[in-house]
Amino acid sequence: MSLDLAKTVPQINDSVSYFKSRSAQASHRLKTAIHQISMLKSDKTQIPVLQKKIQNSKAVFTLADLTDTPGKINPAATANSYIAIGTDGSQIEVDRHRPMHCYLINIGGVHIQYGDAPSARLWSTPHMFSKDEDLTIKADGDASAQSIEEELLGIKRDVMELEALVNTAKSITSDIPILGLVDGSLIRWPLVSKSYPDFVKRHFLDDGYLVWLDEARELMKGKRFAIASYTSMPRYTDVVNNLRLMNGMCTFEKADCNVNCKTTSRGNRPCDGVDGVLDREVFEAILDTGERSAVYKSRASVVREQYGDHQISFFYLNTGDEIARIEVPVWIADDEESTSMVHSLVMDQCKKGRGYPVVLSEAHEQAVVSHADAERFWDLLENAMDRAKAHRASSAKSISKRHNWV
Repeated sequence: MSLDLAKTVPQINDSVSYFKSRSAQASHRLKTAIHQISMLKSDKTQIPVLQKKIQNSKAVFTLADLTDTPGKINPAATANSYIAIGTDGSQIEVDRHRPMHCYLINIGGVHIQYGDAPSARLWSTPHMFSKDEDLTIKADGDASAQSIEEELLGIKRDVMELEALVNTAKSITSDIPILGLVDGSLIRWPLVSKSYPDFVKRHFLDDGYLVWLDEARELMKGKRFAIASYTSMPRYTDVVNNLRLMNGMCTFEKADCNVNCKTTSRGNRPCDGVDGVLDREVFEAILDTGERSAVYKSRASVVREQYGDHQISFFYLNTGDEIARIEVPVWIADDEESTSMVHSLVMDQCKKGRGYPVVLSEAHEQAVVSHADAERFWDLLENAMDRAKAHRASSAKSISKRHNWV
């Protein structure tokens, strides 16, 4: 028996009791956050003051540049005819217990045309990587190297998803609007959370992700094309963290948390009146179905330092089923028509997909690699190595896990 549920249930009950005990406090903080954002909307003189404080801050939490007056925007009418493209990916991880050091990335895609000439195309393409240059990133000019595993394998998959999306859009000859959607974020967060060397960032950004954002921007010049990402159930706090710096919360002229509040414990800082509140909770109370928030610009360090012309903006959208975070490159956010197109078409995709964009749901179905698929892949690989007399034994641990001994 792998999990003793009899011993787990009391722990679950304790966790639920703790969660319930915090609900009153959480409700109060949410009301405070809603009040603060309402103040910005009603008193626009506070906006430039807040913007300046954000720019000069040395906060320990993530902030976002406020580029619009806080408010809510209704969607424009949806185009009668448009094309939606979605891509997603799945992978078989590197397994050191297997006879070959390799991994596989499966990219799934969906292309749906709506309107007078409806059509749909679904596909998946597996990519196996086993060569030295596929497994390791090497620095120019020295012996430094980084294996492509775990988080970095996920980033490689993100690059390939974006590549597939842009190439699909480039192949379209129609002049109707085109929406390209990827799941999750346009921000490569693992490059923030871990201190990877610069040559790794250059490999995945300058020589990868940003190349395809360049291609997408070029595509906009000849097509009514917009690219965006969709994050379901987002846990971001960028917008709420902005509210921490407003008058009545942060009492310091310059927000320098490590200096001003160095000896103050969390929960007792002047700005902790909104601590723990998620952006989506605020916008759930503010936005009606179909409405979006103002546009904000990410201040994530990897974006500001590495993304160059492709800074990332975002807004929140009430789809009717959830509050989603929609991210777009700044060159889309700065174009009102493109932002409006993203807003209306994402909303239409959510209606068609019962609360979640249908092209992303279908792309996931095309991309998914099940546990059974992975096992068949390893079996095929070992059989091929046997036939080629290139076999290297799997580890004893790997063999043991395939058999029940008791």
